[in-house]
Amino acid sequence: MTAQLAIAYLPHRREEYADLTVYSLSRMSPAHKAKVELNILTAKHAEPLSRWDRIVAKCKTAGLPVNVVDTTHEYMRKVNYAISRPIEYSVKLDEDCFMSEHAWEFLIDNLGILDDPKNVILAPSLSNGIPSCEQFLDDFFSDEERGVPYEMFRRTHIPNMWGVDYSSLNGACNAGWDRGAYYEAVSRIQHHYRGIHPIRINEVAQHCVNELVLKHVDQFSQKHAFGIKQLVAPYFCNSFFAIKTALWKRIVEDKSLFRDAFDEVPINIYRQNIDGRFMFITKCFAVHTMYNTLYGGECSADIEGNKKREAEFFKAMKKAIMGE
Repeated sequence: MTAQLAIAYLPHRREEYADLTVYSLSRMSPAHKAKVELNILTAKHAEPLSRWDRIVAKCKTAGLPVNVVDTTHEYMRKVNYAISRPIEYSVKLDEDCFMSEHAWEFLIDNLGILDDPKNVILAPSLSNGIPSCEQFLDDFFSDEERGVPYEMFRRTHIPNMWGVDYSSLNGACNAGWDRGAYYEAVSRIQHHYRGIHPIRINEVAQHCVNELVLKHVDQFSQKHAFGIKQLVAPYFCNSFFAIKTALWKRIVEDKSLFRDAFDEVPINIYRQNIDGRFMFITKCFAVHTMYNTLYGGECSADIEGNKKREAEFFKAMKKAIMGE
């Protein structure tokens, strides 16, 4: 069977995270695995590519087609490889995003939704996704549980950063966290960097959500009543998404859409230009560990502490899901 979906997997500094991703992909049905090509877009840097032999062996044992590609660590070099694949659909998957085999199968079965040119991407509702974290919290947690991070969101002071004045967002939800009101305020910001949300800059809120994930981690491997819905928001942070390969290529090659060196802003500008839709899978318990704003020094002084907490969170999640 010819592959239908090319997964561009982007390891960076946490190559050990690949164990959980390969675990989920390997547990898909043989029919679904036959539709997938997994491309690990890594780099030799100081070590040989043979360090991936263990992961490749796991994939081959499971019947999961896999390639390890030396692309260097430059993000757009990896994207350019991904858009060159002669496969109808693509997934861009950062190393720190995870979902179960059941959710992967649902995504593969519903790739046809992207044949509608208005549907720009199909993505899981990630635990801290922008704009999907509220969908995730509403899908899996009680009013009392999700009320805690929601109150943290409401109280978060959003600083000016990336050369953008975000002051109008502070106070947008004084009466209680309101996703619609917040994104309406974001939509009025006259700048291309609109991927701003309290979960991206408030480390306490991020750790709170991760604690809820671990409390309910048994939900990760369950087969839920998945659905697909449009989430209306002015911006999508593109850690994990499916897209038609030809469309992704067209966006990347249109330099008029670029405002920096990455493809996230172009995808968002393209969606806005065509009045398109961002579509999301609901009830899929998909997890993104943490934004790099919290361990890269932009929004927290506790860089090493946040890296340590993220590593501990992943280790606990992996043990609960894989038993190791």
